[in-house]
Amino acid sequence: MIYKSVITALVIFLIALVELTAGQQAPTRFDSYDGIAPGARATAMGGAFVALADDVSAVFYNPAGLAEISRGAVCISYEATRQSELATDEIFSRESLRARNIQAISLVSQKAAFSWRPLSNSTWRTQSGADWQEDEIKINAFTVSASNKDEGDYATGMNLTYLSGQIAQARLESGSPYINLSDGYGFSADFGVLYTPSKQIRLGVNFKNIAGYMWWDDFEKDQLPFIVKTGIDFQIKGFTNFCTEWERRYYRKTDELSITRFGIEQMVGNILALRTGISGSDLNDKEKSSFSGGIGYMQNSFELSLTAERYTIDKKDVYRYLISINIPI
Repeated sequence: MIYKSVITALVIFLIALVELTAGQQAPTRFDSYDGIAPGARATAMGGAFVALADDVSAVFYNPAGLAEISRGAVCISYEATRQSELATDEIFSRESLRARNIQAISLVSQKAAFSWRPLSNSTWRTQSGADWQEDEIKINAFTVSASNKDEGDYATGMNLTYLSGQIAQARLESGSPYINLSDGYGFSADFGVLYTPSKQIRLGVNFKNIAGYMWWDDFEKDQLPFIVKTGIDFQIKGFTNFCTEWERRYYRKTDELSITRFGIEQMVGNILALRTGISGSDLNDKEKSSFSGGIGYMQNSFELSLTAERYTIDKKDVYRYLISINIPI
């Protein structure tokens, strides 16, 4: 009897100890680890790129596509500007990444790549009377990628990502000031597959953040959202690509999100490409979808892509303009 009482008391003590020592939840948002998908070519096609993935942006859409790379290159994805009747704060009110024009920089060789891209760069402020709190969150991702293609119709690829972050907090509560700076680090792993059953059809699937965690000095660890992308690409005589894709995001801090994407790429001669696409969680709702289009120039492994994307916030259109440059090395 005494033995059972001691065990019960010990269990209660351990539970209380865990509760007392557990850190508070980090002030990160549900999308703090998403960033903005880079690559003007893929964006012009509505982001429907998981089954095509045949250029350096495969690092972000499906690492298995790196098996198609035959020559090294440096790629820079750059957001030139956004235009709208809305103020800048209203334009970025739904995003954790703002004021960062460079979306990604990648160094790609045959079947391998190294890349950097920002995931979060934002400041959120709340106020209640004289009390206020401000949280600044910055997160960057550094990714090493590798791929392999067997003698058959399959190619596989993997990303291993190191995350580095910082949270700065300042608040005034009941006249008492508070300042805290917390560093964070983490990792994630992605796995992608491409299957080409014929010259006209290619299937792709990518599992993002199969394992993904972020540890903060003064907060509980975050688990990155698990994302599944699957799609199909139809190629007609090597001049036209019809792509469709379905994406599912599993967040910890909000509901799941499904996104449907469609994209078309039409070659004009051997050096020009015209592209258009649509994506969204509800393609019948303008507020939940975006439309895009662009043009690409390709010559001797050099590629320049220009893209415009239109989406809606509070019934006001926002236009986003992107540039991607692939320079062979």
